[in-house]
Amino acid sequence: MDYVPLNYRQLNIADNMFMPNTVKSYNNKTFQFWARALFQRACSVFEFEVPDTWKGSPTDFLYWCLFRYGFVLVWNDPEFGYTFNPCTVSGYNVYYQPTHALVSNPAFKRSKGKKFELGKDAQALKMSPDWFSCWDTIVFYAEKLSTIDIAINTSLINSKLSLILGASNKSGAEAIKKALDRVNRGEPAVVVDKTIMNDDRTKEPPFTVWEQDIKGKYISDLLLADQATILKNFDSEIGIPSLDDKKERLVTSEAEAKQTDCKARALVWFDTLVNSIDKIKELYPDIKLNVRLRYDTEKGGDDLVVRETDFNRPD
Repeated sequence: MDYVPLNYRQLNIADNMFMPNTVKSYNNKTFQFWARALFQRACSVFEFEVPDTWKGSPTDFLYWCLFRYGFVLVWNDPEFGYTFNPCTVSGYNVYYQPTHALVSNPAFKRSKGKKFELGKDAQALKMSPDWFSCWDTIVFYAEKLSTIDIAINTSLINSKLSLILGASNKSGAEAIKKALDRVNRGEPAVVVDKTIMNDDRTKEPPFTVWEQDIKGKYISDLLLADQATILKNFDSEIGIPSLDDKKERLVTSEAEAKQTDCKARALVWFDTLVNSIDKIKELYPDIKLNVRLRYDTEKGGDDLVVRETDFNRPD
């Protein structure tokens, strides 16, 4: 699917346009786990100051709508006061931006929903300039983490050391199974009849052992390191500070470049949110709505602290 900003009606279904169907990377519990985990990590990047009526569950809903759908509509409702809800947008202005929004909610008395003119009856709070959310980023990394989880589980299972024995006759097979049962019970010594140790016909041992090179095939440590790398890449993508494991070898310029890369998208999202809030306040000057970046990306991964500044733009 080609990337396009908002100027087509397909915006509302864009995130459902493509899912691979040959490899079932999405329809599994592991993917659901990682999608939920990455969504909650992404939510940690921003902290909102909201009206008192939005605190608690409504704030949780606000995070979900912004990170899943990319925008919500904010308006002053006669019944509910300052309210937000997910919406569908329509119309175009001279800059190909939407002019109207439709909100459908079972709590509204009019079952067909409410239609608003943006900038006049309501205003949108959006996360990115193109009206998309960061859910594509969450899905992108959740799929990789889900896939590598399967490899890790397979590697751990294959790391179990089991004896594979071949017996040339039935009596020898039964004898070795009985002996292994007694060994697994913890007996310090197992005594068997020496006559079963040699085949009467060939005069050769009736058992064959398949040797396994478990150490040579052990890759779980490499897979776990790759998993941690994917998770760090996600953190850097959304604005959670991190440094490489061998950060003592990084020169100052490399560390600064790492942090600049880390906060690139977060600053775009932050500026878009702030600009949206400014427009909302032009329509509703008394609304208490602000946002700030939670992490101080200037200090690196060891100092993940909340900014102590007011809810405003960073200096």
